[in-house]
Amino acid sequence: MKTVLKKLMLFFLLLGITACGQNNNSSSQVDFSLIPVRTNYLWGYVNPKGEVVIPEIFADVNFFSDGLACVSDFNGNEGFIDKNGNYVITPKYTSATSFSEGLAFVTMEGEPIHCIDKTGKTIFVLDTVQTAEPFAEGLALIMVIDKDKKKKKGFVNKEGKVAIPLQYDELRPFSSGLAAFKEKDLWGFINTQGKVVVKPIYNEVTNFKDGKAIVKVKNLSGVIDTQGKYVIGLRAGYIGNFNDGLAIFCAKGKPNSDVYPVGYIDEKGKIVIPIQYYDVSDFSSGLATVRIKSAPYGLVYIDKKGKIVIKDDDFENTTSFYGDVAFVEKDDKWAMIDKKGKYIKEPTFKKVSDNFDKGIAFGGAYNATNFVAKFLDHSNDILFDKFTPKTTSDEVFKVWGRQNAGYTGSTSQSEPQHLSHPVVIAGIREITDDIYINKMNYYFSDWTILPDGTFKEPTDNNLLAMNYSFYLENAAGGKDYTIAQQLAKGLEKMYHINFAPTVTEITFSTTGRPKYDVEATAKQWYFRIYTSKTLRGGTYVNLLVGFDKGTVVERIGHRI
Repeated sequence: MKTVLKKLMLFFLLLGITACGQNNNSSSQVDFSLIPVRTNYLWGYVNPKGEVVIPEIFADVNFFSDGLACVSDFNGNEGFIDKNGNYVITPKYTSATSFSEGLAFVTMEGEPIHCIDKTGKTIFVLDTVQTAEPFAEGLALIMVIDKDKKKKKGFVNKEGKVAIPLQYDELRPFSSGLAAFKEKDLWGFINTQGKVVVKPIYNEVTNFKDGKAIVKVKNLSGVIDTQGKYVIGLRAGYIGNFNDGLAIFCAKGKPNSDVYPVGYIDEKGKIVIPIQYYDVSDFSSGLATVRIKSAPYGLVYIDKKGKIVIKDDDFENTTSFYGDVAFVEKDDKWAMIDKKGKYIKEPTFKKVSDNFDKGIAFGGAYNATNFVAKFLDHSNDILFDKFTPKTTSDEVFKVWGRQNAGYTGSTSQSEPQHLSHPVVIAGIREITDDIYINKMNYYFSDWTILPDGTFKEPTDNNLLAMNYSFYLENAAGGKDYTIAQQLAKGLEKMYHINFAPTVTEITFSTTGRPKYDVEATAKQWYFRIYTSKTLRGGTYVNLLVGFDKGTVVERIGHRI
C-alpha cells in the first residue's frame, strides 16, 4: 500500500498556494459543458460524459465563457475558439482575458490594451493602462503606474471612459453591486458610482457573493450584507465563502493544516457539520471533499448533512464537482466520476484544469535592458558564474541565509530516500523595481531524506544546476515573452551562443508547455529560458543553468 507523502509547507508557500484569503478562483457561474484536460503535454476539452469534443492541440486553455474560450498556440499567442474547437478570433495576442458581458481585453506585442467584441472588432483602446480585468456588472477594473511608479486602480465603462477614478492602491471587481477597496491598510466597499457604502474598517474582506461578504477584524471573522450590517457577528476563527448555503468554519486558526480541524456553518452561523475535518473544500453541487483518518489518503465526499456519500481508499486527490461530475486522482492519473462515485471515465488524464480565473490583459512594451545588465553583472553575488560543480550547500546558504532554505522532497515512513530534489531558497532578491527573484532552486546530486523528516546534506557537494524564477510586476507584469527574449539576447552576447527552440524532452509541472522555451549550450554551461504563470495571471521568466545538459535532463528535468 502506498505511503502517504508529507509535503513541507515551505514548498506550498513558494508556489503561492494558501488555504485562506480572497478566493478569486471560484467555480461559481463557470461553464462546465466542456472541461479542459490533458493526457500529455497539450490541452483539449471533454464533455461531462468523458467524451473528447475538442482534441488536445493547444499549449494552454481556459474554461469557456460567453461561448468562447481563450487558448494559446505553440508560439504563446492567444486567441479564441468556439465549442467546436474552431478559431473565431485567430491567435495573435500576447495576453488576453476571457470574454465577459460580450467583451474581452487583449494585447499584441508592444501595443496598448484593446477591448474587443466577439468578432474581434476593437471597441476602444486603453492607451496608458497597464492592466485590465474582465467586465463585471458593467465595469472593468484597470490599473496604471503613476509618475512615482505607484499602482493606482479604478474602473472603466463599456465605452472605455473612466467611471471611477484611478485613485485606489487596491481594488477588486464588482459583485452584488459593490467593489472592495483598500485605504490605509483597511478594507471597505464602494458602489458603482464610486460612493463608499461600507467604510474601510476591516483587515481582510472577500468579494460579495449572493449579497454576503466575509470580513475579518484582527483575529475575528464575521459576515456582512451589502449595507455593512452583520449577518453573522464577529467571532474567533476563520469563515470561508458561502457555497450551496454552507461555509467552511475553523474555530481557532486557518484551515487546511494538520493543526486546526474545521467544519461547516449555515448562513445563520450555526455549525451544521461538526468541526472534525482537515483539508476540506467548499461545497459544490451539494458535495464537498474532506479528509478523514480512516482511509489511506483520507479523501471522501460528504453531503450537506455531513454524510459520506463517496469513498474510495485509493483517492490520492480530488476536485470539487464541475456540475454533475468531479475528477479523482489514482496512480497519478485523473478519472471522471458522477455524484454517486461511479466512474464515467477511468483514470486517463494527466491533468484537469481547476483554474476558473478569467485572466488579466497587460498593455504596452517593456525595455528589459536594465534588468539584463544588472542580473548579468559579474559583481552580482547570485549570478550563476559564481558557482561550480563543487559548490557546497554551505556556500549557497552564505549567500542567501540558511533560514530561507528548505527542500521539496517527501518523507518515507520506513526507508531513507535519495533524491535530486532541489534546495529551495525562499528569499526575495530585487533586480529592478519591476523584476525580482522570489525563488531559487539549487539542485545537488543527492539528498538523503531520513524517515524522521530530517535530511542529510550531500557528501560529495556536487551541484548540478540552478533555476532562477524571476517574478514580473508593475510595468513588467505580463511581459514575460519579451523579457525572456531580451534575457536570451544578453546571454547570447556574453557567451557568443545562439538560443533555439527547446527540443529536449522535459516534463514541466506548470500548465502544459511554456509560452516561451529556448535552450543553448556554451562551453561550460547549459542554459534554458522558459516562461510560466500563476493561477491569478502573474508571470515568471525562469532561467535554468546547468553544468551538463545530459545530467540536467536525466536527473532533474522532470522536476522543473
